[in-house]
Amino acid sequence: MACAAALLVFSINSAGEAQAATCTSTGTGNWSSPSIWSGCGGGVPGAADTVVIANLNHTVTVDTNRSASAVTFTAGGNYSNFTLANGVTLNVTNTMTVNGATGGSGTRRVTVGVNAVLNVGGDLVMNGGSNNNRDTEL
Repeated sequence: MACAAALLVFSINSAGEAQAATCTSTGTGNWSSPSIWSGCGGGVPGAADTVVIANLNHTVTVDTNRSASAVTFTAGGNYSNFTLANGVTLNVTNTMTVNGATGGSGTRRVTVGVNAVLNVGGDLVMNGGSNNNRDTEL
């Protein structure tokens, strides 16, 4: 009887835990909009998820306070941008990696708005592009 009660408690507690996902941006829009994410099960990235900013010409805006396990810009020839709106906080538990562009000419930017906070618990890695006209900026 004691074993059955302990098993039941474990079942109830573990049922509510979300599985970590890899959420990839698909276009310009707000972080809070499920329509710009794939791999999130129809939702938006959460604290346990890895966020991938895809190699597209688009901007992802963090419009409300959010958390993620990691954030990575994929390499490639397009210019993706990442903006924290005024007054919001993004907590990245592990590493944030901004890979520079490998084609074309332009800059990938991470913009932190007025009174916004970007907290990175691990490393902030910014890899420059493949020539002088391909930059990464914070």
